[in-house]
Amino acid sequence: MSLKRKKFYEKIINKVILNKNSKILILGATMYDCELFKNNGYLNVTISNLDSKNLYQPYSHSIQDLRKLSFKDGSFDYVVANACIHHTSKPHNAILEMYRVSKKGIIVIEGNDSKLIKLSNYLKLSQEFELSAVANKKDLYDLGGVDNSNIPNYVFRWTKREIYKLITCYEPQYIHKIYYFYESDFEGYKNVRKVKLIKIILFFMEIIAKIYFYFFNSEKNLFCFYINKEDRKPQKWIKLNKENKVELDQKYISENIEI
Repeated sequence: MSLKRKKFYEKIINKVILNKNSKILILGATMYDCELFKNNGYLNVTISNLDSKNLYQPYSHSIQDLRKLSFKDGSFDYVVANACIHHTSKPHNAILEMYRVSKKGIIVIEGNDSKLIKLSNYLKLSQEFELSAVANKKDLYDLGGVDNSNIPNYVFRWTKREIYKLITCYEPQYIHKIYYFYESDFEGYKNVRKVKLIKIILFFMEIIAKIYFYFFNSEKNLFCFYINKEDRKPQKWIKLNKENKVELDQKYISENIEI
């Protein structure tokens, strides 16, 4: 992973997870994630992937399927996923499972479904199906494709609107607080295709893209969203009962809805 992607990753986790002793679950994690969190001083981390060996000391390790986690609701303060959700056949399930087992929020770094990315896909300068993920795989526990198979996964990329709709469908009783972060990095595109002069083509494209990004920041290819569960607020037609649980405010409905 490029230095720029690493700095983006570090910037986000240090901005969001201020307490270094927070209970953190990292999904689809590798030694890269393990070392990054260790080097940034996080103490209470669970590394989750399909590896049968626990090589991630001093952190604990858990074998998990992104589509259905075995943990109870609110088991962790934060749940983090870096560039792994697009490897599952059920990306929406994975996001909702992350949300379910978190108490404070989730951090997801994935692809941005921007106009520029769509253009690069059309020009075959980026991948719509991640063929590179299954090439020369040596890890027996990680075959690189969809749902840990050797079938190249479709690279699911996100939009702000889709994230909002997904989490609002899951918990319509709340007004959700979602933060978005963007950065650009072109290193990953240089090995997508064996095309002559590809580095020269990308050099000029990168110059054009930087100018474009100056005016349209949300078009950058590196994309992160942070859903803050602590900042969510009940909808105006919801009230808290004596057990501090949400329920429908019948008074509001009768006063505002014509029946």
